[in-house]
Amino acid sequence: MRKFAWAVLGVIAMTGCGKGSPEAVAITQCQEAIRQVAKNPTSADVPYTKATKEGSDTYRMIWRHGDGLRLQNGFGAMIDTTAICVVRAGKIHALDVGDQQII
Repeated sequence: MRKFAWAVLGVIAMTGCGKGSPEAVAITQCQEAIRQVAKNPTSADVPYTKATKEGSDTYRMIWRHGDGLRLQNGFGAMIDTTAICVVRAGKIHALDVGDQQII
């Protein structure tokens, strides 16, 4: 799992180079990180969510049940899922998807 988390961080570091407001970049980073941890990243449905600013350089994004975040399970069914992602100073500081702490 640790190697996987580092791989996710590497992908996210590359997506963080995008242009836009810090809030928009943070949301995009979290959306991409959630896709990367999915069993089938191409089928992951990771909708936009608002970011809550916490301090000068920290953003928290929360996807609750019913917000449209759907990931494929091992049987191929799309499952309503939750996630919490925190971006601090342009890098993902914490990521929980479902009941798993990824970072």
